[in-house]
Amino acid sequence: MFRRYNMDTKELQRLQTELDKEYWQHKDLPIPEQIRHSTLHLVKLLGKLGTYCEQQEHGIDYPLTQIIEEVIPDLLSHSLRFSNLLNPELEKLYQDRLKKIKERYNI
Repeated sequence: MFRRYNMDTKELQRLQTELDKEYWQHKDLPIPEQIRHSTLHLVKLLGKLGTYCEQQEHGIDYPLTQIIEEVIPDLLSHSLRFSNLLNPELEKLYQDRLKKIKERYNI
């Protein structure tokens, strides 16, 4: 299930769907409750980023291990979950968003 490394967004979404069907405890809740619960997890991830930044500002050598091994993949996982839950085409949304950013900054 998780051995393939060069996956497109549809494949990532499919894997997230499979994982969520088996392990996401909140899958049967109404959509707003699922979003709320995922948001709580996102806040925890932002806290990990904040801890790293604060430690760096105080001159404390704080390893990036937790950000690399937990925060980055968990952010992707929650993005995929939101995308699957709300049923949009993630790749198109991402490309449209990049286009808007480029237009905004005239890149």
